[in-house]
Amino acid sequence: MTAIILDGHLQSALAAVRSLGSKNIKVICGAPRATAMSLFSRFCSESFVYTPAGLDKEKFISDLLNVLKRLNEKAIIFSFSDETFLPVSEEREKIEPYAQLIVSDKKSIDIAFNKEKTLRLAEDNNIPIPETHFLSNAEETESLVSKLSYPLIIKPCQSYVWKKGKGILGTTVYINSPEKLKEEFRNLEAKMGEAPLIQELIEGEEFGIFGLFEHGEPLALFAHKRIRSISPLGGASVLRESIKMPSEMKEYSLKLLEILQWHGPAMVEFKVDKKNGLPKLMEINGRFWGSLPLAIYSGIDFPYFFYQMAEGKNIGANFGYKENIRSRHLLADAKNLLSVLFDKGRVEGVKFPDKLETLADFFTFFEKDLHYDVESLNDAKPFFMEIIDSFVRL
Repeated sequence: MTAIILDGHLQSALAAVRSLGSKNIKVICGAPRATAMSLFSRFCSESFVYTPAGLDKEKFISDLLNVLKRLNEKAIIFSFSDETFLPVSEEREKIEPYAQLIVSDKKSIDIAFNKEKTLRLAEDNNIPIPETHFLSNAEETESLVSKLSYPLIIKPCQSYVWKKGKGILGTTVYINSPEKLKEEFRNLEAKMGEAPLIQELIEGEEFGIFGLFEHGEPLALFAHKRIRSISPLGGASVLRESIKMPSEMKEYSLKLLEILQWHGPAMVEFKVDKKNGLPKLMEINGRFWGSLPLAIYSGIDFPYFFYQMAEGKNIGANFGYKENIRSRHLLADAKNLLSVLFDKGRVEGVKFPDKLETLADFFTFFEKDLHYDVESLNDAKPFFMEIIDSFVRL
């Protein structure tokens, strides 16, 4: 069975290419740009460039189908972004004659990819969440703004939506005044086409529970703690560490994914509130995640298990892994450094990292059990192409 890897510009896709290709599995890697780093991996057998789903969702599916139709065997599709995962899952009827899809039903995907529905599901099942206000429209903020504590955050219910055929990526906005809340709430509502969530700002460490599931049953599990993010205020992790499985977070994650009868990979994110020590659910990421390389380095090879699952093999229970392993996305970590040094994104009332400490941490390149997402002596070209691709995007 051929592995079709989408999102070849992402380091998580590169991790899958290397994992599968090193096991002599045929890997065809696709990306929205010809300069995407995974296309240049020595473990990539063939490559193709597709129309970005955010520009034209129908053309993206058409490009993917053209690749699938010319194969002499069935394929298994790997997605690493909402932009590709959601159209593939929506158009499963068109794709399934040519490829094996391991995806949950549409109702479960709708809940997992909608933060409001996810948080309401958690509330109904006694899983702690941040204090969250679910509003219908901007007018409802008028009576609420004076009762809230600042700073706080607003976030879209869905991270990625399509409006008039174009994909739109939503981001979290930090708010430090009633006036700013009303302004940014309206902006985000207009941008995403629905009212965002208003949520308390929680200070504390961030954790992820990763899993591969077969209709709600876990086949593989892994946990990490976030050390640094691409922005000092959050976003994708750039340095993270494998940890002993936290029992409470594991329980909450398994409960949610069993209710959803989740089928395939998922990551459940938590933040431990330093005020009371409670882990609070942030969101479910219902596809392969950005910190996938760490899981592989730690001994849980999710891409290979996923591939075996598609082949109908019994992969057993895979819950043991090495702790205290770290992985780092170096180029993204450089963006974190620049943000700290130049105060990019600093918000009044929100803790910002110390410049000298961040500088010293960044230049710590060699540590025991520290691995890199992209840099590899065994597969060097993706490192150079990631830099070139970054300039192309700029």
